[in-house]
Amino acid sequence: MQRLITEINSFVCNVSKEALKAFVGDKTLLRKSPSLFSKMGG
Repeated sequence: MQRLITEINSFVCNVSKEALKAFVGDKTLLRKSPSLFSKMGG
């Protein structure tokens, strides 16, 4: 049971890290191309 909990924890940790990376990447992309951002209605 403990092993299952550990695996779930590391899985959640990895997923949130990837999500954070994607989110930060999107922000950087938007900062680099403000015209694209305004086209999208931001």
